[in-house]
Amino acid sequence: MNMKKLITTALSLLLVSLVSGVYGQNATANITIAGIDFGDNSSQWANDGECDDPRFEGDGMATSAIEDDLHSDATDCSEAYQNGSIALIGNLEEELQPSNQDITIAGIDFGDNSSQWANDGECDDPRFEGDGMATSAIEDDLHSDATDCSEAYQNGSIALIGNLEEELQPSNQEQQTALEAERFANLVRGNGTAGTSTADLNWFCSGFLIRTAGIFEQDYSSLGADMVSAMQEGGERLIILAALDGPSDAAYFGQEYANMITNEDVFESMLDSDSLLRKTIMSCVER
Repeated sequence: MNMKKLITTALSLLLVSLVSGVYGQNATANITIAGIDFGDNSSQWANDGECDDPRFEGDGMATSAIEDDLHSDATDCSEAYQNGSIALIGNLEEELQPSNQDITIAGIDFGDNSSQWANDGECDDPRFEGDGMATSAIEDDLHSDATDCSEAYQNGSIALIGNLEEELQPSNQEQQTALEAERFANLVRGNGTAGTSTADLNWFCSGFLIRTAGIFEQDYSSLGADMVSAMQEGGERLIILAALDGPSDAAYFGQEYANMITNEDVFESMLDSDSLLRKTIMSCVER
């Protein structure tokens, strides 16, 4: 297949999926750890390394935390909770369900920390694979290294072994998709590579830029044709780069992330240099 045909085919496949796919604008990735419902990542300050949920206190908290961010900064707050830099404010301990110490993220039951190798910085649960795994993982550690495995899963250094995807309940597939989309976005914004290829990141950005351009053109035309055109051109350029390494599902996660992050605060987000929407657009355009 010559280069022109390869690029044309890749563009066609992506554009067909963009047009025909119906994606939820409010996809969420709910995180529950030790009975605490951390909610989703719908806050404009999600994934900035600080917890903005006012139910918590500690060194890992943002300078100010407001009611609008209740249950909406799940990744930052759950990671800070697990590393001990935040805790529930004393009078909120009723959030905890008695005897529930299991960790569940995006429909995956990570279990508890009963393994003798728990909290050693490596995942010992044999349901997973990746760079974050221990050298050997045995059946005795199934569902029993929750903190290590959930943190590695969130930072992208492990994934469920392919034939174990049935662990996810059908109703949680949307949550799983949202979590994976957020993982890619974090990587694109410069938070490591976690074993993800450059081609996958380019595919993610191509899907994100083209989908975001389509949303802007349809719903936010006052942002200007030049911005839309720049995003479309950037997305098409990345398809050309990524197509050299073959197709990838990462483009779909880019589309999904665009649906998740474009909302009624688009104008404010585009003016804010620290907003996740603007950071992701700039990071992708600059690739």
